[in-house]
Amino acid sequence: MNPRTITSAILLAAAAANTAHAQHIDINLFEDDGSIGLGLVDLDLTSPENPCPVIPGTGLVYAARLDDGSIPHFENFPGFNACVGAFDPGNIIAFNIVDALRVWDGSSFDTFPDEEVMVISSGGSSPTFVLTPPTADTTVEGFEIATTSQSGSLHVHVQFFLNFPDFDFTREPDPGVYLLKIEMVEQNGLLLPSDHIWLVFADRVSEAEY
Repeated sequence: MNPRTITSAILLAAAAANTAHAQHIDINLFEDDGSIGLGLVDLDLTSPENPCPVIPGTGLVYAARLDDGSIPHFENFPGFNACVGAFDPGNIIAFNIVDALRVWDGSSFDTFPDEEVMVISSGGSSPTFVLTPPTADTTVEGFEIATTSQSGSLHVHVQFFLNFPDFDFTREPDPGVYLLKIEMVEQNGLLLPSDHIWLVFADRVSEAEY
């Protein structure tokens, strides 16, 4: 799937996904016939009767804003969730970045930012960082996000930050709608990678433009 072909999927997903910041909607992960499957889950709807309220459809496209919190150019959604029994215990779940960062040019995501990159961080007191590559269709290995528990579940949030390769916090990234493309992997080699996930981040653009 190339950037042009996902435009319609993004438009269809945007209305639902833009509610994710107000709601706790995460990307749902599960073992799917030897690979990592994808979906969405609304954790605000969790109940004893429905402990894993999965949203029908896929989790291939997720939209969020980088400008509606207290930290500029930052978001910690989507999180990643696996319900009880979704995996075997001890699966090491990680991610790869599989493309350079792209920016919406008014008609497609064929354009690359001049300098901006997306930084993905594990957070915590000793964070791990990984940056989007400068070259299109290049894979950069990410980091482990979690090891599945004895119940086969996980729930974790990483951090997404729009910045520059030299981490120059005195400079402002250009406003825009940015596209980050990742895949989920199992580091023990027990499962095949997931389909690609398209994360669409808006930063200082109007809702109408988004």
